[in-house]
This record gives sequence, C-alpha cells and structure tokens, in this order.
Amino acid sequence: MSNHISGLGGANAPPLDTRAAPKQAQAEAATPARSDGDRVNLTESARAIQQSEQAQSAAPAVNAERVAAIRQDLAAGRLTISPERIADGLLALERQLAEPR
Repeated sequence: MSNHISGLGGANAPPLDTRAAPKQAQAEAATPARSDGDRVNLTESARAIQQSEQAQSAAPAVNAERVAAIRQDLAAGRLTISPERIADGLLALERQLAEPR
C-alpha cells in the first residue's frame, strides 16, 4: 500500500501504515502521563474550602423542622412579612455587591 500526496514526501518517505495509528493512540491514552515525582500541595485556605464543601454537601438542602416552625408561626399570626424590610435588605445586598474591592 502506498500513499502519494502531490508535493509532499518523496522517494525516501516511508509508507504510511494506517492500521498502527489507532492502536498506538489507544496505548498512549492508557498510559498515565505522570511521573512518581508529581505532587499537589493545597494551601490552608484551599483545604478549608474543601472541608466546608464536604460538610455542606453532607447537610440536608432544606431544614424541614425550621420550615414547619415558620409555617406554624405564619398561620398563628406570630410572624408577619414586611415587603419594605425585604426590599431594604435586597437594596443593601445590591449596594454591597456593587462596591469595588
């Protein structure tokens, strides 16, 4: 089998064996590209973030007891919702986010 592309190669160019290319690519992909000396060092803050993320993922997404208590307080009239306070809190948060650091 010979491959000839006009303008490339020549009489001394080896023939192209297309059957070996996929096998070689698979062998290279299966071989790890790291040496025994590769290491990763995390800073204290990176470790703290990692621990926090692990703790957060272990916690339930919703505190069902707290939700039930709030529902009871709303139904009994012990808790009132103030749209003005909510709006003020949202505006304060927006101002904080807009501040340059």
